[in-house]
Amino acid sequence: GVSHTDMIRVADLNAEIQRRNIGLQAADKTAYLRELAPKLEIWIRPVALRDRLHELSNKTNQFNLSLSRLDEVTVDAYLHHPDKFAVAVGLSDRLTDSGIVGAMFGNIKDNEIIVEEWVISCRALGRELEGLMAASALRALASEAKAATFRYKSGPRNSPGLDWLAKSSGGALEYEGSVSITISTLPAIADLPINLTIHSNERS
Repeated sequence: GVSHTDMIRVADLNAEIQRRNIGLQAADKTAYLRELAPKLEIWIRPVALRDRLHELSNKTNQFNLSLSRLDEVTVDAYLHHPDKFAVAVGLSDRLTDSGIVGAMFGNIKDNEIIVEEWVISCRALGRELEGLMAASALRALASEAKAATFRYKSGPRNSPGLDWLAKSSGGALEYEGSVSITISTLPAIADLPINLTIHSNERS
């Protein structure tokens, strides 16, 4: 049968044609986003979304920075360990509800953030919201944090993610390693016509 995720994917493909037309007609990015009216949702440690977080880590290829392919036990550890975190990112706009499209996993202690895995579903790409998603997740995790270290690994298909990382960090990437991103250089929700909802520490 056709899964709920498959139905969302088809709706997103149809909506993408409309988004491109809006993008061609919009005067600038702000006008484009105002027309789309995107809504971002951030879930911090959402135990109820474990299966989707696991699925994103294993099925995402283009925007997958470290290609960790986390198993369910490891995802559980990120959800429950006090020094670890898992974040889910949801995205919708006036054309379609894309559902949970992003997953971030890492370690956090005393406002020091290490992102060990950051993935975004390909159906959420092309709206230039990758930086805002990352910034919103990081600020929700630790509002006082100044920077975050992102781990990465080159693969045959993840150049879209690595291109974003290189641009955001301002440095050239090697085959594998880690780079720091100053959070204040990422897009801020206050500067854009986007609705943001944060669900924090939902360990249930």
